[in-house]
Amino acid sequence: MLVQYFATFIFWAAVIVLALFSTRTYFALLLVLFIPLSALAPPAALQAGGTSFSVLGRSFVVVLIAATVLSLLRNWSHLPHGRPLYSLGAFLAWLALKSIDTISISESLSSLLPYLLVASVFLLTAVVVRKGNERYVFTCIACSALLPLLVGLLQFMMYYGWIPSVEFLKGSISTGHIGGYSYASIGSYFTHRNVFAHFLALNVLLFVMASSEELVDPRIRLPMVLMSILMVFFIVLIAARGAIIVLMLGTCFIVLRRLRLSVVLFVVGTMLALYLFSDLIAFSLFRMTSAESQWGYRNDIWRVGLAHISLRGIGLGEIIQGKVIPTGMGYLEAHNDYLKYLIETGVIGVLLFIAFLFDVLGLSYQTWRSREKRPAVRAQAALLLVTWMGFAVAMIAENLQFLHYLILPFTILGAFCGANETQDDSHS
Repeated sequence: MLVQYFATFIFWAAVIVLALFSTRTYFALLLVLFIPLSALAPPAALQAGGTSFSVLGRSFVVVLIAATVLSLLRNWSHLPHGRPLYSLGAFLAWLALKSIDTISISESLSSLLPYLLVASVFLLTAVVVRKGNERYVFTCIACSALLPLLVGLLQFMMYYGWIPSVEFLKGSISTGHIGGYSYASIGSYFTHRNVFAHFLALNVLLFVMASSEELVDPRIRLPMVLMSILMVFFIVLIAARGAIIVLMLGTCFIVLRRLRLSVVLFVVGTMLALYLFSDLIAFSLFRMTSAESQWGYRNDIWRVGLAHISLRGIGLGEIIQGKVIPTGMGYLEAHNDYLKYLIETGVIGVLLFIAFLFDVLGLSYQTWRSREKRPAVRAQAALLLVTWMGFAVAMIAENLQFLHYLILPFTILGAFCGANETQDDSHS
């Protein structure tokens, strides 16, 4: 046991030293390795504003926050400012106040730590971009999906018997049945198939746009497009209606923006792959149109939740403790992030969150339409717009405040803020 603690201490010390002396390398390892690994400390997914996680997972996240903050302090002159940093700061400050309303310090930390890590990574991404590493940053962001994607796909392949089961990775995979169709529901890395599906959908949009807009290293563009086709296949296999809608809207935006060769390859390849598995399309259409799988239980949850709205809220993370939604209903989540914030952080909290969303979407739209910005910045603005619109739509019917889901939209936001302010600085 002492050897394990000593090895853990040495590893954490090495992480902090790396953050202090090599910002680029630390940033890459943080996205590609450290944050994905933190999810493998059971219970796996770290849900911002709710799910408590193990001492190992919590201490790992604390070390990552400390290392990232030290790296930010070392690069103080490159920190971003202005929109949307102020609106995000106001929202996080209110979340910090509401986390104090929880039962214990442990629950308070579990609720707030993922938000703090996401915010610090957002700032670090902007710093690395402002130091002249745009393509490097987007390549790291693209690669950050590899480990989560691998774990999620392995879980489904184990479920379907395509590969032997490995207990450590298997998680809680179960079968659902609707209208004669069956589907897989996982409960390990992403806790739920819908969270996994939305994670895939945002990564598809990222991969296709980043490759078509030449935001990533040229050597990984084709693999990214091919991986996008595979991810669409698994989204349809999961039959998650919200993720399919987000993906369809995002793809329409990409096609209308610029029809590059990589976009054509993605669209044609996806249509061919789905044609070969037409029964999956039938299942997804059934899920989206059948009365048997409509909003039933969500309506019940929302009716119960709406009765607990107040100005200041009941406290961050409190909705999953069974205090709002009776445990007898079988569901402890609001299945709507806006309602979750409305109940837990009150009218003030949800207004601050919506103000931040409008700030992000408004700034990205203005930059995308501006002729004064250089093409790379406008391309990043378009990517930011499509991913955050997908994020905002997905939150209507799901709870997506998970660390390993939030990292993607917030790193894209950080990259955009860094690139946008770099151009503004060069003009001043």
